Amino acid sequence: MKSNLAIDRLEDYLEDERQAIRTAKLDRLFKLEKERKTVLDGLGTLNGDPVRLQKLRLRARRNGELMQAAASGIRSAIRRIEELQRATGPINSYSAEGKPRSIGTNNYTIERKA
Repeated sequence: MKSNLAIDRLEDYLEDERQAIRTAKLDRLFKLEKERKTVLDGLGTLNGDPVRLQKLRLRARRNGELMQAAASGIRSAIRRIEELQRATGPINSYSAEGKPRSIGTNNYTIERKA
């Protein structure tokens, strides 16, 4: 019976994790990370229904894929913000005499609309 309770806890954990990833609730993900060890330690040796265990394995893999996709999206957003910040600065160049010079100013702003 202990095995079924552990599997139920894992199933609940994986669903909570999936929802937190899909809704970008980072604070919830951090709390779940702390729970993960407890849930996994409670599993021990499982000898439950093989079909149910396979489904849980697939759910865990899918959560990992969602997490990787979310991390990739965050990295892309950071790169884009950095590109926009660089684009608003002056362009460094050289004069005909070979002296460094800046073209443009930092007076550009990004318009934010609500």
